Amino acid sequence: MRILTGVYRLGVEHAIEVMLEAHNAECALVRCFGLEEAEFRVEHSHHLARTRGYPLTFSIEPE
Repeated sequence: MRILTGVYRLGVEHAIEVMLEAHNAECALVRCFGLEEAEFRVEHSHHLARTRGYPLTFSIEPE
């Protein structure tokens, strides 16, 4: 939840919705960004997740 609210700037309720969708459907749209911004946020998210031992995966998909 901290990554969704911190890195992606989602509100708590939206972050919970995204987490539940990812849990139930095995993927979820977090936010849309330009390519450079998306690459930065995905890299930052992976770093934070790995340092805390979380198996989170984020990817960039074209619109």
